[in-house]
Amino acid sequence: MNGIAIVLTVLITGDRWQVTTLERGQVPPVTEEQLHWYSVITWGGLAVVSLLGLVVLLRVLHSPRLRASGDRAALDVGEQVPDRHAERP
Repeated sequence: MNGIAIVLTVLITGDRWQVTTLERGQVPPVTEEQLHWYSVITWGGLAVVSLLGLVVLLRVLHSPRLRASGDRAALDVGEQVPDRHAERP
């Protein structure tokens, strides 16, 4: 997330001389505005990623393919899965 925040901050608030300095492999001095934008983008990005993770988790937990089987969760595949440890004929 840090790299993305840095790139977006430079795109939003960067001056040409700062971009040129970065292209040469040096780190230019930053402004207060850039520090603010960097913080907002970093924390905002982390919040978005966290919310997406929660949405995916909730969709998986409420999926119709997922059913409770005793005290463990099992996928409902429409057929019984044979026991690996059962005796073979």
